[in-house]
Amino acid sequence: MRSSAPESPQRAATPSTLGPPSVDHAQPIQADYYNIIDEEGWPVAALVVLTDHQREPVRAELHLYEELSDDTRAWAFRHGRAILEARYYSVEPVPLKVFESFLGGETVQVRATGANRLRAGDQQPWFQRWQIAAAAAVLVLLVALVWALASFLRGPGDAASPSAAPAAQGGQPAGEVAPGTTEGEQPGTGADPGEVTFPPSQHADPALGIGKRIRVRPGLRLSLVAEPGPDKGVVGYMQDQQEATITDGPAFTQGTRDTIVWWRVRLDEGGEAWAPANTSDGPVLEAVD
Repeated sequence: MRSSAPESPQRAATPSTLGPPSVDHAQPIQADYYNIIDEEGWPVAALVVLTDHQREPVRAELHLYEELSDDTRAWAFRHGRAILEARYYSVEPVPLKVFESFLGGETVQVRATGANRLRAGDQQPWFQRWQIAAAAAVLVLLVALVWALASFLRGPGDAASPSAAPAAQGGQPAGEVAPGTTEGEQPGTGADPGEVTFPPSQHADPALGIGKRIRVRPGLRLSLVAEPGPDKGVVGYMQDQQEATITDGPAFTQGTRDTIVWWRVRLDEGGEAWAPANTSDGPVLEAVD
């Protein structure tokens, strides 16, 4: 490709003193290249925008291809100017030089075998690398914030260990607060005067007692709590058919339709917690024969 531009004063002819071709006589310049095409997809011009190390334009060249109509030439010029105005910023006006390009000879295939092959990261401008690093830092910060928020909402009671307790699962709640008491208040067992007394439980297994071996009835999953009563903070679970030993109890709370009986149990793998023997709809724990 050769380019023709308006004639300019020429230096006086001097004897050639140039030596053999050398890359030392070349100076790379950072630039953006745009291929301007018409409505049918044919290339009509090329816009080259030369920039400094801050990506600000210092000069632009519009190379018009040969055999273009006057209307196409004018359209390509307006399009190149619009790109320069819309995509770049400069305090000073940017000189835009217009050239007419045409093929000056046969195309030569050049094999590029330079030793200093740039890595992919080295080809990115510094501001793009900074944007990638900033995005990664924001992502890490968001993950940390989500983890901290989840830990705060979960609370200490959700770090379940096999040593403690809430309600039986499998479609039935473990127990509810007794009438006349507030949530979190420990109801009495009826052993002392003035304490709340409860009617006998209809669903709790009467064979249960201290020292007895018990297990969770089939199809149920039992939540263990630190203190007898609903909503006391789950500290562990007993699975379907899992066994344990009763070490203390009973304690009572009033369910919606039945008295809930609570026993303190010791798990075989270690740890103790309170477990409901029943719900208002049926038994949860049964004695092991």
